[in-house]
Amino acid sequence: MLVAEQESELLGFTTCSASRDPDAGSDAGEIRTLFVAAGRWRAGVGGALMTAALADLAERGYPEATVWSFAANDRANAFYEAHGFTR
Repeated sequence: MLVAEQESELLGFTTCSASRDPDAGSDAGEIRTLFVAAGRWRAGVGGALMTAALADLAERGYPEATVWSFAANDRANAFYEAHGFTR
């Protein structure tokens, strides 16, 4: 778990590990959770957490990553696509 905080205020967090996707290769990691407090949306917190999670996965031997999201979650899907993920 990676946590973003400022002056003891939780701004967001993310978790990542090996991918649970049965179609993913053994070298694929997964962004399991990404949460940013609503008051901190569009302030760079999510991007910083995503960058840190992908770096963490790469350091652990996962050069690729997957993320699951609901098809109707336009905000999240736009965020993930902006960070290189495809549907």
